[in-house]
Amino acid sequence: MPDGEATVAAIVEAQPWNTRVRLVQQIPEQYGQAHLAEVYSRLAQELYVPELAADFAYIHWTPDYELSAVQEPYDHAYAATGGFANVTPDDLLRCFQSWLLLTPSKQRQSLIAE
Repeated sequence: MPDGEATVAAIVEAQPWNTRVRLVQQIPEQYGQAHLAEVYSRLAQELYVPELAADFAYIHWTPDYELSAVQEPYDHAYAATGGFANVTPDDLLRCFQSWLLLTPSKQRQSLIAE
């Protein structure tokens, strides 16, 4: 069986992109099922993890993410769609239109503008 580190190094250094893809496609036939996860893990650590931005997986918190901010429209949508079972475009349009009718006019204008 080939050396996983050497395989990963060859893929990382390969140019052009098509060569890199071809080398990745050869991994299953070179290593077999028992070692695929190990080789792919090494490859991901070398190629992708260093490129991840620090802010990539972080969502800045805002009170709008609380359930209370969307509870009323959620309940309306749930009831209007039969527990989200009826979600054709026409069903969703009726749901949204009926919600706008229940919404105070100033808030309705901001919803439409967005």
